[in-house]
Formats: sequence, C-alpha cells, structure tokens
Amino acid sequence: MIKKASQKTVDMLHQQIKNIKYREFHHYGHFTYDDMQTTEFPELLNAVLR
Repeated sequence: MIKKASQKTVDMLHQQIKNIKYREFHHYGHFTYDDMQTTEFPELLNAVLR
C-alpha cells in the first residue's frame, strides 16, 4: 500500500517529536467554509482546550 504524503508527514512528526498528540477529524473535507458550510468547529475547539 502506498502511503499518502500527509500520512508520511504524520509518521515523521511522531518519530521526531516525543509525546505529540494529534486528532483526526473525518468527513469534513478541507477545513474551509466551502467544505464545512460553517465557521463552527466545536470538536477542534474541545481538542485544543483539553
């Protein structure tokens, strides 16, 4: 299986930065108003505030 460039970047960050935390948000498309049709993103806000 060929990895996407973005997944390769995530893998590299995990190797280089210890204890890094990340979240995946599926089914949003790009995080733009055109894709999401809103300026609200409470899941991201909750992740940042934790």
